[in-house]
Amino acid sequence: MKKILLLIITVVVHGNAFSQYSHNITPDGPSHVLKPGYSRYTADTVYNVVHVPNPYEPTASLFDGTPRVTGYTIYKRSEDGLTDTIYINSGLASIDIRHYNENQRIVYSIFDYPPCKIYECNYVDPGSLYEKVEYEYDTEDRVSKVTVKEIESILDMEVRTVSVNTYDYSTLKMTEKGYVYNGYEYELDSNNRVTYLKNLSTPDEYRELDGKKYRVQDSYYTYFEGGLSVLRREKTSDMIRGWADRWVKVDYYFNENGNGTFKNTYYSVDDGETWTIWEKTETRYAYVENVKSGDIPNTNGSVESSGTKVHGISGAIVINTENNVQACIYDTTGKVVKKQSVNAGAVQISVPGGLYFVTVNNHSYKVIVK
Repeated sequence: MKKILLLIITVVVHGNAFSQYSHNITPDGPSHVLKPGYSRYTADTVYNVVHVPNPYEPTASLFDGTPRVTGYTIYKRSEDGLTDTIYINSGLASIDIRHYNENQRIVYSIFDYPPCKIYECNYVDPGSLYEKVEYEYDTEDRVSKVTVKEIESILDMEVRTVSVNTYDYSTLKMTEKGYVYNGYEYELDSNNRVTYLKNLSTPDEYRELDGKKYRVQDSYYTYFEGGLSVLRREKTSDMIRGWADRWVKVDYYFNENGNGTFKNTYYSVDDGETWTIWEKTETRYAYVENVKSGDIPNTNGSVESSGTKVHGISGAIVINTENNVQACIYDTTGKVVKKQSVNAGAVQISVPGGLYFVTVNNHSYKVIVK
């Protein structure tokens, strides 16, 4: 079975979704084939916060107008920094596992891992299965093959291969403004950011907004300091929920210190003069362990736990620990900057100025180096 990969892996913390086919929105816009984005959370806890609820999600209603935590995800990391065990608490609780290579590219992901493999259980269903997705890469570090398997829960034995998808990048065709790939045309700016994403499988149909024509079902990206906006003219026939064709605008705001992201969604069913708020949501990152599930912690500054202190100074990260530990330093893209053993006491690790995430024996720290 041949399938072509549009966009590289993105992690979604709302529930247990993990899709390698969806747009990974960053401050530089959506990731794409010529500028792939790999997402790996370096926080210990990720919170989903609703400010204005989607009207079709009644469980997210805010009766007193205050933000509400609708879900959270806790990440536990192996000592070598290559495996994440992810405890998802959004709706039904579940456990996922993801293993990465030295280049921080995912090797495999496991969904709904049996809790009895981690916790003590009185009963295990002998017929239960979990899903394992394996990834392979080409010489340019792009996903070349994805294999989905079902695994027997008790003995971790493969039951069957569900699907094998291979990805062919030879069909990518360069254009004057960008390139065409897998049924989409990408227009890029001078910074290699997507400004226009055209769906080549839809008919040419246009609508006008503020004196400018936009193609229906396509995405238009504009950038501003600290974020970007995505504009689309949506076409829908969903009369059950009363939806009509509409303009949809999504604004993304990224905190420069890496503590979270705001996403505001608006729509207009007329000519774009009146916009209605659809939802306003936020993602907050906590770099401390064992935070209570209902809390929204202050995530500014460095944190400490288990007798270990980590902080930044001019040109270096200082790790002060009571025992010999393994430390791994990541930049904001998830790339490993340095990994080394640290002896008990205070140790300085030289790095350029910037924001870093440091893992020390399954504990995560956020530090700023001047």
